[in-house]
Amino acid sequence: KPIGEPYHGKAFDLRSETVSEASIEAANDEEIESTVKVMGGEDWMDWIHALADAGVFAPDARTIAFSYIGPEVSAPIYRRGTIGKAKEH
Repeated sequence: KPIGEPYHGKAFDLRSETVSEASIEAANDEEIESTVKVMGGEDWMDWIHALADAGVFAPDARTIAFSYIGPEVSAPIYRRGTIGKAKEH
């Protein structure tokens, strides 16, 4: 979700092949916090610790995080939205 102000843009429906207006309300503090918790890596770290504690990793195992940047048109939702806030962590 965007932070600070709603997002207004266009959406394309593949089934009907139509373009329509789309709006997403700005995230509230709880939604921002929840997204940061999940997308910011806390859940990932919990999984890594659980797997390591269970001894299921190969020696010298590594994990890799990929992040979606996306085009400028979706930046208010991704880079400058709740997901972008999460990736700051």
